[in-house]
Amino acid sequence: MKSALSLRVCYDNQGWICMDGVLCMDLDFNDTIAAISTPLGFGGIGVVRISGPQAFSIAVSISDIKMPESHRAYHKWLSGNIDEVVITFFRSPKSYTGEDIVEISCHGSPVVVRRLLALILANGARLAGRGEFTKRAFLNNKIDLMQAESVLSLVSAQSEAIADLSTAQLHGKLSAEINALKDSLVSILSEVQASIDFPDDFGPLDPLEKKIADFINTLDLILSNCSYGKLIRNGVNVVIAGKPNVGKSSLLNALLRESRAIVTAIPGTTRDAIVEGLNIKGFQFNIIDTAGIRKTNEFIEQQGINIAKKYIELADLVLLVLDVSQPLDAMDDEMLDLIKNRESIKVLNKIDLGVVLTQEGVKVSAFKGMGILELEEAMLDFVITKKGNNSDVVLTTERQADCLNKAKGILQEIIKDITIKVSMDIVSVKIQEAIEALDEMSGIRVGDEVLDRIFSQFCVGK
Repeated sequence: MKSALSLRVCYDNQGWICMDGVLCMDLDFNDTIAAISTPLGFGGIGVVRISGPQAFSIAVSISDIKMPESHRAYHKWLSGNIDEVVITFFRSPKSYTGEDIVEISCHGSPVVVRRLLALILANGARLAGRGEFTKRAFLNNKIDLMQAESVLSLVSAQSEAIADLSTAQLHGKLSAEINALKDSLVSILSEVQASIDFPDDFGPLDPLEKKIADFINTLDLILSNCSYGKLIRNGVNVVIAGKPNVGKSSLLNALLRESRAIVTAIPGTTRDAIVEGLNIKGFQFNIIDTAGIRKTNEFIEQQGINIAKKYIELADLVLLVLDVSQPLDAMDDEMLDLIKNRESIKVLNKIDLGVVLTQEGVKVSAFKGMGILELEEAMLDFVITKKGNNSDVVLTTERQADCLNKAKGILQEIIKDITIKVSMDIVSVKIQEAIEALDEMSGIRVGDEVLDRIFSQFCVGK
């Protein structure tokens, strides 16, 4: 066995990783795993987590605790006087992973937590893979795949909105809805199969068609919240656009309440895109200030204009800034045409200089900070109106939406099949396929490739 302090670990942007190639290869889910669960840096506490059949024995061997009790914390010095720690034991199945788990809290120096992890690895554990603790929780039926995805969302949450939604999904709100849908579809399948076994007792097809149609409507209600879920998970990409010198950079500074962008009277000052995060009442907005769009022969400015147009194409929302102290000109008309098919808010800037332009929009003076709160309310309204219904059931990943769309597509085929009076055996098979799509959403039926893709997004300690 290797010396406790010879095992090398380092930290990358995904979490703690092992630099010993042997420990980072194929994962065996019967092994006992360990990882640092707190981020790199100096702090009051660092936490190392152990999970698996040897978790308790490893913790006992390095601390000399006799007969540890589940859900109890012990204050100890570790062997070799590595550190003074608090060790908490969680007996299977009442633990996060469903296995025996030990969490050791030590002083938060990177040196101390690395030495503690090396000691644990030297006593029989191996370094966990990315997301392996949560993956074990999924494989041990502690959570389903939607809840696992909510763990990732919660860990990476940058706003109150996504944190609240992730917590609701972790509690099983979305899972309960999908399970109820599956139960309803299984009930419909039972009726269809009964019609096959007892054809003389089966009524007309219209009631079945209506049930399938009602089911599709329910799926549509959930799917209507997809764009809302995407916005609050990733943040709303808001592009500030307009011709030169309408006050785009001043607007960025006003929204951020700080002088982030250079503001001058010289047209074409902004040459590149400036991206800053802004939290408005718990919702994350990614504000992107871009170069003023106009015709120019200046190479660098033209590159900035090309970048601005690309950002506009990808924007969730465009803030088109217009100078209300001047009438519209050809460049304004070009901007209006450029965003005509984009979600946008017209920001009528420079009201402190007098209002000449009659245009619908939010009136502001970015220079004096006037109207900024009203603009923020308009931006919030944009997000909230994306919530398709009043339900708290919101999809947050493309995978979830793909599963529901797959089920919906199959059910739409069934309605066509019923119309042309196909065999009920075919209808039965297709309903089963729709059920399997819902099972894929919850993780009952899902391939290793999908699981690997999901859990590879986690850090090592989660």
